[in-house]
Amino acid sequence: MVYPDAVLRGESVLHNAGWTTQIPQRLNIAVLERRSYITINEATLAPKKQAWYNTVRPYLLRPTNRDNIATFGFPALPPALALADLYSKSGIKDWHPGPDDLDIEDSDWKDVKKAFDILELAVPERYREFVN
Repeated sequence: MVYPDAVLRGESVLHNAGWTTQIPQRLNIAVLERRSYITINEATLAPKKQAWYNTVRPYLLRPTNRDNIATFGFPALPPALALADLYSKSGIKDWHPGPDDLDIEDSDWKDVKKAFDILELAVPERYREFVN
């Protein structure tokens, strides 16, 4: 209720989707950028501009999504978009997983490429061999 605009992102989504075995210690949650924040135990808040919300809104998974990705009651980024978003300039130090940290099906790499395009980000060198 404190952050009605909260969106699950990052490693929280990747782990829940089975794309990594790395278990996050805290939920990674995007919140609308504001002057001050109320700290939430067990969560890392990532301030995002309204433009980011406008970009990702059509792709959000709802808490009762068809892919059965646990969202803890939050809207969530799809896994490919969650991975790409880790490389956005969000003002926090995000985890940048290497290819060895990820367990992504070959067919899902095209979604990763599309996600970087949606966020208007360059695909990091470490993933280029997988997205081409």
